[in-house]
Amino acid sequence: MITIKIKSRRKNIQNQKTIQSKNVMKLPDNEVKKRTKALRLANEKLAQKAAFVKNNPAPVLRVGYNCKIIDSNPAAKKLLKKDLTGRYIYKLFSDLSRSTMNELFVRQGPQFEQRIGKEIFLFTLKKDESTHSFYVYGGKITQRRESEDMLKKQNKELIKKSISLTEARSQLEDKNYELEQANTKIQGLMEARTEFINRSAHDLSTPITPILALIPTIRKKIKDKGILYDIGIIERNANYLKDIVNNLMSYLKSRTGKYNYIFKKTDIRKIIEEMLMSYEKVLNQHRIAVIKKIPKNLPLVELDALKITEVVQNLVSNALKFTPKRGKITINVEKLDNFINIKFKDTGIGMTKKTLSKLFIDFFKADESRHTVGQGLGLSICKEIIEDHKGNIWAESRGRGKGSTIMFNIPLSQKR
Repeated sequence: MITIKIKSRRKNIQNQKTIQSKNVMKLPDNEVKKRTKALRLANEKLAQKAAFVKNNPAPVLRVGYNCKIIDSNPAAKKLLKKDLTGRYIYKLFSDLSRSTMNELFVRQGPQFEQRIGKEIFLFTLKKDESTHSFYVYGGKITQRRESEDMLKKQNKELIKKSISLTEARSQLEDKNYELEQANTKIQGLMEARTEFINRSAHDLSTPITPILALIPTIRKKIKDKGILYDIGIIERNANYLKDIVNNLMSYLKSRTGKYNYIFKKTDIRKIIEEMLMSYEKVLNQHRIAVIKKIPKNLPLVELDALKITEVVQNLVSNALKFTPKRGKITINVEKLDNFINIKFKDTGIGMTKKTLSKLFIDFFKADESRHTVGQGLGLSICKEIIEDHKGNIWAESRGRGKGSTIMFNIPLSQKR
């Protein structure tokens, strides 16, 4: 019975094979051609892919689902310097593991980075259903990755700097607030000082005018030379005090912007001559010679006569203060291009370089002038007036005991 059943089964298998063979033979010619063409195209496609992989300058690996390398191109072999076929891919790369590869196989658009020597590669996995494997394509990204790393580093530094700038801005705002408070306080003090000077100047000027007015009358009634000498001292000191008051008033007007310049065509020679006449008595008493070098054909100069008179008065007074008896003051006026240049030169005590550098600063009094009357405003006022006339003022001296020269120039016209 058993023998009969075995023979029967064998006979059935043979019959099935015979039927299948007959079915194949029964395929139409066009179907055979179609299948043959499809097979040929598939083979061509595989050949093209194989050629592409082989000739690719970048490393390419073909890896099976079991993570073993099936094949590799020459670029991959040259890069990794190993016989790659049959090796597990995750054992070639330090950043990979079996579990990582399994994750990559099921992920969409799988990629991983790997440093090989000095270069960084980005490997991309592409599934190939026809060969039941993955192609692993490698490309250098060293420069890109280094650029990205540099950008990250720069971003961190920028964040740090931004934080530092924010802190610095906060500190600056605090300092600005403190400065504003200090400025408000200083402004208050300046206003109080201005008010004090204004009141003081007014209080001082009130008695000076009648004193100076009475002196000529008193001098006519007195014959005693000793008393006349004393009256001369009183007159000189009263005039000094008057100069101080005038300078204080001028200083206040210039600093508070209350003075409006009136520019007119003026004879500068006349201003100098009249000022020298007012100082004639004092100059004679000190036996100081005045040498004038002023051309008669000077052009008229557009200026504020009152303010330039103040400048000339200050410079004559300044030269007089520092020139000893029997000294000499030279006044030189000349036209240079479109400017009038005026020079006051004396044979006085001279000035050091340090004094010259501070000479036109408010309230500055040189060491050489401590024995003189004054408050250190005359030359700073002169500087402001001359600059308001679009001119320049400066001083020169060869040193102590060698005299001084103060010069200024102003344009012939004040056209702006």
